[in-house]
Amino acid sequence: MSQFLFEDSAHAIEQLQEGAGVASLAGGGPETDTPMALVLNELLVHNNRRFFGSANVRADTIVVQGNLLDSETPRNFYSPSTLRFSGIGDGEALPIDDHGITLYYGWPRHFIDLSVIVSRDDDGKKSLSELLVDELGSDDFSEAIRVLALLAGAANPTAAAIIGAIGAAKSLASIALKVLGELNQPTIGLYRGTRLAHPGSFGLGRNPDVGTYRADEMSLSFDVVSAGPAQQAVRRHATDLPTFPR
Repeated sequence: MSQFLFEDSAHAIEQLQEGAGVASLAGGGPETDTPMALVLNELLVHNNRRFFGSANVRADTIVVQGNLLDSETPRNFYSPSTLRFSGIGDGEALPIDDHGITLYYGWPRHFIDLSVIVSRDDDGKKSLSELLVDELGSDDFSEAIRVLALLAGAANPTAAAIIGAIGAAKSLASIALKVLGELNQPTIGLYRGTRLAHPGSFGLGRNPDVGTYRADEMSLSFDVVSAGPAQQAVRRHATDLPTFPR
């Protein structure tokens, strides 16, 4: 695992560089009084990387957003999760019900950045959350925290500050790729995407509008929705999913 095979974050960067993604954030508080949820709707495995038959599959995700409330508590701004499924054959969708799987719930600021890493899960190894524990003191992880904290502390952040924080989100995704690669499991697909608060309301609605994103041997779609407390009740399968505080 060395890079994301499908990445749709470039458009967000272009919007910020052109000034379209900057809005007044006086006071530095959350940009919405309504919590948002990012919900995985569909994930299809085209090829499970096994010569014959079905395989156990894991989907590791990490969501990063710009509402950092405490620089000493990195879980305030990133949320890793690991979803495990058994007996998945080629061309088979992961068993996600009509409610979907909530990967993020909280009050985001500036952007939401989602990475999805799908691989085989032959040995039932550690979750992404557990794997990242050993990285908390690394230089790359510490630098990502520093950049996100700078954005969070800015009452009226510049486009450059938001672009830098999106870069920090990519650094965290790269760290996730590294630790998962060390498990030596065949990779099925890698996806990363960024949704801005302005414009686009964090990608509110279905993503993509029609169809799915194809990333090597997987396809997926997700929703970004305005959500109340009831949304927490529909979380399925995912492990170690904190609620992002206000």
